[in-house]
Amino acid sequence: LNVFENVVGYFFMFFILKKEIHSLDRIKGVLFVLILVHLIVGALTPKLFSGDGERHYIGSGSFLGDGNDFALSVDIAIPFCFFLLIESKTTIRKLFFVGALGVLLFAVISTQSRGALLGLVCMGAYYWIKSERKVLGLVVAFLRVVFVLAVAPPQFFERMESMTATDEEEMEGSAL
Repeated sequence: LNVFENVVGYFFMFFILKKEIHSLDRIKGVLFVLILVHLIVGALTPKLFSGDGERHYIGSGSFLGDGNDFALSVDIAIPFCFFLLIESKTTIRKLFFVGALGVLLFAVISTQSRGALLGLVCMGAYYWIKSERKVLGLVVAFLRVVFVLAVAPPQFFERMESMTATDEEEMEGSAL
């Protein structure tokens, strides 16, 4: 019954979105709201950004209760933010989306989600392959790595080292 209720709910959301979104401006509006929701959820969970090295859970409920789920959801919002950055006409909007990209990247690092980090790496590789400006892409990738090295706590690197663990004794939590 719960699965059926969820499917019906998603159907109604799809139907409403399909009926209301009929132009690029409306799509941009929906993407902006999705980015804003992720920024608000991050703001409502300040301990996520505390830098204490501990893994914190998202207090917003629903499907974002786990840090891994939130980080993967942020991975989905990052390309939307990048698209809106490219499409922005004003400097203020561009600065907002650059700041939002930084906050969203920091949110993924703060959750210490191995899967979300792999998603970021794959996303970056895809954008670099498709880019016409490969040198600029390498500079941006370098800056991202420097950003991660600057803001990530030592526990982040310990957790990422466990990504390649194959024995059940070495695995923990979500990796198991």
